[in-house]
Amino acid sequence: TKMEVDINNLLIFTEYVDVFGICMVKLSIINHKNHRIFVKKKKRRFKIMKKKMQKYLSNSNEGFSLVELIIVIAIMAILIGVVALAVIPNLERSRESKDLAALDDACKALTAAVATAGSKATSGTATISGGTLSCDDTDMKALIEDQIDVSSLKLVSKAAGGDTIDLEWDVTAGKNIIKASANGGAECKYAKDASGDTAKLIVSAGDSAAAEAP
Repeated sequence: TKMEVDINNLLIFTEYVDVFGICMVKLSIINHKNHRIFVKKKKRRFKIMKKKMQKYLSNSNEGFSLVELIIVIAIMAILIGVVALAVIPNLERSRESKDLAALDDACKALTAAVATAGSKATSGTATISGGTLSCDDTDMKALIEDQIDVSSLKLVSKAAGGDTIDLEWDVTAGKNIIKASANGGAECKYAKDASGDTAKLIVSAGDSAAAEAP
């Protein structure tokens, strides 16, 4: 009858509802388990990150490895070499310029001393080393020291080969040759003269300067 059909349909629907309910419960249980697993993984990762951060912030960190240290040292060596190539020539050029200025001052003082001596001047040589003047002619020595403080005349460049300034003057037979040099008039490595050529550690005045002029 129709009532029996309806009852059968109701029973079938009830069975479907029960099956659906069971499936939903199972899915809920599975999701709950997955959630618990996810939370556990998150907590584990958080603990690992926390330990790493504490180790990094504490004094117990391991520092650089040997390879890292070698790389850093190599980079520093390259940088130092580049800076040295740029700075050292400028430093030596400055020293050579100071030495040329010191020789020029010595030559000017010697010229003034010879001029002051006048007809009494005789040819001779002298040296200035370590800020001390050595000269056999005591009169000329006194005249030179009156013109300049010899203790301020010191050489510092490598081209000078030391701290000795050689003075030379020749006034025989009407000559007027005056020179101040270092290391035999050695060539500078970086400094240039007025013509743009390599400068020499020698400064002349009087007839010698006119003879050496281009």
